[in-house]
Amino acid sequence: MALTNSWIEQLPLKKVLSCKEVHGGDTNKAYQVKTPEKSYFMKVQPNNPASYFDHEQRGL
Repeated sequence: MALTNSWIEQLPLKKVLSCKEVHGGDTNKAYQVKTPEKSYFMKVQPNNPASYFDHEQRGL
């Protein structure tokens, strides 16, 4: 799954320099998102509701 520019523009980040897929997960798509300030790890589950990661988010 490649992320489109319109999808990346919706991220709450000021300037995305790159977004590349990383491997290792079985059920999620994972990406490294780089900005001038930081590098982020982002998991995507395109076929589930937005609440899919709620439990995981509470544990962070």
